[in-house]
Order: sequence, then structure tokens, then C-alpha cells
Amino acid sequence: MATTTSPSQIYIIWGPPGTGKTTYLAGKTRDLVDWARRWHPESTHPVMLCSLTRAAAAEIAGRDLPLPRECVGTLHSHAYRALGRPPLAEAHIQDFNEANPDHRLLLPNQDDAENPEWDRLRYQDARTQIAQEYHCLRARQIDRRLWRAEVRQFAQAWESWKNQNGYIDYTDMIEHALRDVPTAPDHPHVIIADEAQDLSALEFALLRRWGDAAGRLIITGDPYQALYVWRGSHPEIFLDPAIPATRRRILSQSYRVPRAVHAVSMRWIRQLSNYQTLDYHPRDADGAVKTCGATWKAPAQAIDLAEEYLAAGKSVMLAASCSFFLPPTLAMLRQRGIPFANPWRTKRGDWNPLVRRGTSMAHRILAYLTLDQQEGQGRWWTAPEIHQWVDVLEAQGLLRRGAKAAIRQRAQQELVAQTQEGTEPRPLFPDALAEWFEDAPLWQMIDLFLDRNRRAGVSLLDVLDWWAGRLLGSKRTAAAYPLRVVERYGTAGLKQEPRCYVGTIHSFKGAEADVVILYPDLSPAGMRAWNRVGEPRDSVIRLFYVGLTRARETLIICRQAGAAIPCDWVSN
Repeated sequence: MATTTSPSQIYIIWGPPGTGKTTYLAGKTRDLVDWARRWHPESTHPVMLCSLTRAAAAEIAGRDLPLPRECVGTLHSHAYRALGRPPLAEAHIQDFNEANPDHRLLLPNQDDAENPEWDRLRYQDARTQIAQEYHCLRARQIDRRLWRAEVRQFAQAWESWKNQNGYIDYTDMIEHALRDVPTAPDHPHVIIADEAQDLSALEFALLRRWGDAAGRLIITGDPYQALYVWRGSHPEIFLDPAIPATRRRILSQSYRVPRAVHAVSMRWIRQLSNYQTLDYHPRDADGAVKTCGATWKAPAQAIDLAEEYLAAGKSVMLAASCSFFLPPTLAMLRQRGIPFANPWRTKRGDWNPLVRRGTSMAHRILAYLTLDQQEGQGRWWTAPEIHQWVDVLEAQGLLRRGAKAAIRQRAQQELVAQTQEGTEPRPLFPDALAEWFEDAPLWQMIDLFLDRNRRAGVSLLDVLDWWAGRLLGSKRTAAAYPLRVVERYGTAGLKQEPRCYVGTIHSFKGAEADVVILYPDLSPAGMRAWNRVGEPRDSVIRLFYVGLTRARETLIICRQAGAAIPCDWVSN
């Protein structure tokens, strides 16, 4: 018989920055699986883990937990499975737009619809911001009689269209599961919610209901790192006085944040309107907090510092409150040929320009340099490699008639054979290449490689110049940055994972770097929030608290280029 989760049966695990919450959670999960299997041997799915985002769920799943794969996922994925996987409205936005031209929506980002930023990314104009408000009001469980007239009009059109077609939307997943599904999928005995500070009131209501049936609900996260109140998140549960101290645990020791960074971040977070004293300690290292004369508009000094730290073997994070402030930094990193990435937002191509996918310029350049013996264990090209680097070159004066098509066909055949039969593509020697290449440019290129390997004064840049000089005009801009990277760092600049990270504070939640360089500016919307009391200002305080606490050693604060907020973050 199911038990009921009163507040005394809800457990709180509060994990401030760098306290190893995910590691602790993985260990606790293993303990709970052992407990549940001992007392409920009939259960095949004793523990259910859920998080708001796929990335957070994947991080937990990667800890080799003794749970079936379906027990770990986002809350939306658990609800979707519980509902029998009905068709999703978000997959048919174009159909809605055609049927409702007065309520046209921007097409959704199909890459990760469960990302907490999915609705903000989607609704980018004044008309479709009404749809964002509609979802947020539902997430906050606000009485529909209090909605604005424009939101109610959109709701009528959207919901009528969904009902006619038998679709549900992402908010419906939670609403319908709350209404129709009394227990979590597979009837677990323990439910653990990670990053729960970012769950909405609606999502938390579903967790409470499923927790009632399970008998034990464990809430983990950090309310001081709640970044998604704009979408209805409900971090107040961490501060609920009805949950006794015996059911709470604060992970008090940071393994990331040094003393200097801890001091300024705690001084900053104490401004929260609902701040409660927190037993949270820095790691045993002094660290440093410094200033920098750069601004987001003129980032040269910040990038000078980044290069110094990178040369010393440190990882460096360049962070801003929103992506609007990043283009000058991205442009200067490209101009200087500094490898950068954002491993926590890999689908942002502008933040990950060196990603080594099959059609990226970085991949093409590495395929071309396969023959460069001095950069590693070089060998002759295979057909797939030749296809990679030839496909973006001018054919005239280089290739025989029909050669590009022949190379492409040969490459495809060898890749199919590799997939189906496990047969590796074979290197092609010069006599085979003569079938496709004109003699003079082919031997000119091969001689460059051979002379370089004989140490005859031919540089890697000479070898690359041969290739870059034959690029199609439409490909030269895309190739410029990876070529600069190779010019500075050799092929290692393309092969090694960058240690320079660029992105928004939101994108770096859960991440860290040895050095964090922070642009402290706010967008106009951010300034309006700062100038209001209560939750609007609190949201800004929490945002920069996350930014401050990414630093493992050194925090560098740049100057503000526009309207300023009082940020006394520097300790002398």
C-alpha cells in the first residue's frame, strides 16, 4: 500500500557550488538501490532519478549507477513515457502557424526541446512572447482568470488546435501526468530530483504526487543557483520550514571555490531577499580576485590575460550574463587564432567553431595534414580523407574531369564497407591519385610534404598555403580561423580539446575553470530586474553568484561598458 510523503518524508540535499553534489548523489543513489532491493526484492525499478535537463540527467547516468536506463532521465521524459508517448505539438508548429496566422510562432529549436531555455529561445518577437507567457503561467499554476486577455486568446487558439489533432505540448506532459498518472513509471520506492531549484511549481506538484506514492522524495540542488524563475521555477521548497532539520543535509565543503572567491561570492549572495545563513566553506587555497580594464565592447586586455593563463597550462572561462555581450570576444579569439569552445553547449556552433565533425573545416584540414609525418604518425590518404579536403577546393587546374564525383563515390563505398563489414579504408599511393589529379599540382603538393618531412626548410604553413590557395571562394571565410589556429599551435590546436571556454553564465552552470574572466554587464531587461525589489533583483543576484563561483583559482572582473550595478567584488 502506498505511503504518503508528508514534509517529514521529503529529504533536502543542498549542494552549494563545487561541493560535489553529483558525486554525492551518485553514491546516495547506490545506497538507496541497495536499501530498496533489500526491503522490496520484487521491485525491478526501485529508484527513479530525474532532472530538468537532458545534460544534467546524462551526467548522473554517466556515473555507472545500478539502475535500468529508463530510471534516469528528465522529468518530462518520465512523464512522456507514463503517458504512452503521445504525439507532440511542438513537432508541428508550422501546421499551427498555417491554421492560425494571427498567432504565428517561431519554429522551435529541435535540438533539445527539454532544455530549460527552449521556450525563451523560441519566442523572440513581441507576438510570440505571448506564447512564452502562456507556458510560464501554466508552469506557475496561476489561475486562468488572472491571465491577460491576449494570453487567453492565444491559449484558446493553441489548445483548440491541439485538441483537434490529438497533440500535447511540453507543459501538457506535466499537467496530464499530474492529473492522470498517480504513480511514477515502474512504481519506484524512492524518487530523487536533481537540480530541483529550477523545477516549476507545476513540476514540483507532480513530484510531490509521485513522491506520495513512492514513500520517499529526495530533493537536491541549490536555491541560490536558481536561474530559471522566469520560466516558473520554484526554489522555495529548499527554504520550507515545515521540513525538519533531521531531513536536511547541506554539503558544506567546496572542492572548487578558494577563499578569496568564496568571500566575495558570499558577500554578494547575502543580498538575497530570502537569504538564510549557509554552512558553506571554501577549499584550502587562497585564490585571487582581480580587476581588468577590458569591457565586453573592447575585450583585448581580457584576451591578453586569457592567453597568459592558457600558456601557463590553465583553463580559462570568459563569461557574460547574456550572449549579446560575447560577439566582440568571439571575433577577437578568432582573429588571434586561439582555440575556444563551450563543451556544455555543443549545439551552439558560434561557441564551438572547431568541432571535429565530418564536414567541419577543422576536420578537413586535419584530413589534408594526414600526410604530414612531422606532426605525428603520418601516412598516405584514404579516399574518405581525400574527399574531405578536396571537396572544398577549386577543381580547375587541380582535378581531372569528373574527379570530384569519382572521389565522392569511392569514399562512400569505403565508408559503407567499413560500417557493414568492418573493412578499414586503404591508403591510396601516388599512382592511384594520378587517376583523379592533374600531374603538376599533385606532385607539387606531395613534394611539399616530402620536403617538410626531410627537414628541407619547408614549414607546415607552406604545406597549408598550397591547400588554402585553392579553396573555393565561398569557403575561405570558414577556413580562416582554423588555419590561424594551426599557424599558432600546429595540428595540436585542432586535435586537443580547447581550454578556453566562452559562453553565458547560464551555459556554465555546473562547470568550472581555473580562471574565470567575467563581464559584469546586464541587458536592458536585466537592469530593469535589478532596479526592482524582491524576486526580480534576486534573479540578478543569483545569476552573478553562479558566475563568480565557477572559478577554481582566479576570478577576474572586467569593467562595465554600460549601466552599472553595485558589484563590489574585488578584494585587495
